[in-house]
Amino acid sequence: MVVITAKGKKYHRPNCHTVKQYVKELTVDEARQLGYKPCKVCKP
Repeated sequence: MVVITAKGKKYHRPNCHTVKQYVKELTVDEARQLGYKPCKVCKP
């Protein structure tokens, strides 16, 4: 599972230090289908 933020365009691991508050948890496939790209810090 990965998380997305309200305004970002990246998806992250739930424990990524760049994420302060996330709005939704979903699968990597779901995040990709919605147009999100992987975070370069946590590399989900």
